[in-house]
Amino acid sequence: MQKRVVKVIANAMAKGLSKALSIEANTNSSVLAFQPKAPKQLEKYKK
Repeated sequence: MQKRVVKVIANAMAKGLSKALSIEANTNSSVLAFQPKAPKQLEKYKK
């Protein structure tokens, strides 16, 4: 019984950490690769 509970918890933790790692990796790489340009209407606010 205890081994089964530990196995279920370990699988859930592994899936959760894997999902978090993939989200983090995709977020960081997309920020570096995709940098949108500012609209031309904002040019008048630059100093």
